[in-house]
Amino acid sequence: VTVTGGSLPDLVVTDVVPLPTTVRPGETLAVSFVLSNQGGSTNGLLNTDVRLSSNNIKGLFDGVLLMSNLVNNPDDERRHALLLACRRHVSASGVVLVQRLHPESGLDPTPTERELGGVIIRTSDVRREGPFLYVTIDYDGGARGSWSVRLEGARVLSDDDVLAELGTARLRFLRWLDPERRWFAAAPA
Repeated sequence: VTVTGGSLPDLVVTDVVPLPTTVRPGETLAVSFVLSNQGGSTNGLLNTDVRLSSNNIKGLFDGVLLMSNLVNNPDDERRHALLLACRRHVSASGVVLVQRLHPESGLDPTPTERELGGVIIRTSDVRREGPFLYVTIDYDGGARGSWSVRLEGARVLSDDDVLAELGTARLRFLRWLDPERRWFAAAPA
């Protein structure tokens, strides 16, 4: 994900790994990622524990990141709580970056395989029931390890759903950050 413009410097976030892969608001989520500028300068590996949707994070931030498709939570209240937490912690001139599942995810049940950043990503057991996605995703990072994620009814959000969800959390859509329209920027409404 590349972030440009606004009050943030040009940043690149890579190698995002949330553990565990299923988290409810208020539970601990350990996240590691690499943050670097557009020139590739690495500001270091940051490992942090955060509590989603709780009040233990104090202050406002220029940037709030809701990644790993957490916005696709099938529970409307939990999804709303996550977006409200983003709104609560973003400064008035700040940006919220959100990663969602592609709106067409799961419409084609054919297993897939692709490579991203040296990791082979395979999908299998794919099915879509209305807006809910069921899929197994296997990640093979070679020497860095392998892991699997099973999505059980992730709520796929359409573009209209995104706008509605943001509105209920007092956020406004700014723009898509990638051609696939999986990452978007929002700001306080």
